Amino acid sequence: GELWLRMERMAEVEAIRDRLLQHGCRLRLEGLLLAARLAQQQLDLKTARDDLERADQEFPGSTEPLQRLCHLLWEAGDLVAAELRLAELTRRVPGDAAALHNLGQVRVRRGDIPGAAYAFRESLRLRPHSEATRRALLE
Repeated sequence: GELWLRMERMAEVEAIRDRLLQHGCRLRLEGLLLAARLAQQQLDLKTARDDLERADQEFPGSTEPLQRLCHLLWEAGDLVAAELRLAELTRRVPGDAAALHNLGQVRVRRGDIPGAAYAFRESLRLRPHSEATRRALLE
């Protein structure tokens, strides 16, 4: 599906998406993720967000939908929603240094410097050699 998406063969992507969505378990998750990517490619960010939220609700054991949703929200500039979802991601996966770094970045953009510093320090605790996080903390 991703290959067809990159080649902009949308009819094929839609057919694959529809077949995947008919199945249960992992295939359905892949179908929802593909549906979100297709919607994002078509600049339908609301549908992409809805598909990712549905995938996150249906498959709470997988963090991939939530990670993709955080990325989508950040890119769309919805910093309030991105912060909420990143905070949720760091609760679900407390050892995710990248999520903590990204949470710090969102908080900087929102003007929450103490909250950003906390997120960056926690990220550095988990990933002490991250120069990007160290620089972000010092800025």
